[in-house]
Amino acid sequence: MSDNISLLAVGDPSTVSVPTQPAEVSQAEVKTLDKFTLFPKLPLELRRSVYRWSFPRGRLVSVAKELFAPHHRRDDNEKFSFQNSIALHHAEAGIPLPTTLFVNIESREQTLRHYFILFRTDQPNDEYGFRLNRHPERPFCFNPDLETLYATIPSFHEHLCGPWIQFIKRKHPRFVEEHKDFYGTRKLVCTFRDAE
Repeated sequence: MSDNISLLAVGDPSTVSVPTQPAEVSQAEVKTLDKFTLFPKLPLELRRSVYRWSFPRGRLVSVAKELFAPHHRRDDNEKFSFQNSIALHHAEAGIPLPTTLFVNIESREQTLRHYFILFRTDQPNDEYGFRLNRHPERPFCFNPDLETLYATIPSFHEHLCGPWIQFIKRKHPRFVEEHKDFYGTRKLVCTFRDAE
């Protein structure tokens, strides 16, 4: 620090002596920081900003329950049975929920202000009689400012997409109202409007 001060005071870098070897520090003097204990003492707005910056970006969130047929046929001559091969699938299942939901009360409150969160187990049976809470499932969690909402072509079929969109509409009317024109697919937009 004194070298920097003398450099500023002198103004001519050629007259300042700079050490050629860095100062040696023993391992005993090095302290690893594994905690930031001053975080709770930061101003509230700064803490909230840190929580918002830690939200995941770029997640793909499926708006609908998807149906797909896994390979259950024993041979090519076996007749395909739609009822026997149907399974529920979520493309976003491997993507973690925002960590800020689990840190503390303050971070959770901040997360809930920016995310639409619905528990899939609250939805009733669909038209095929599939109960959406057959298996423990992660909630529908979406931040429209940071993430992409999508539905595949098969899910545009009103039997797959319609009931789930109507459920979202009942639980969070503002979500559908703000985002119904975002999708660019007439069928999905029509389904949103039908849900109103």
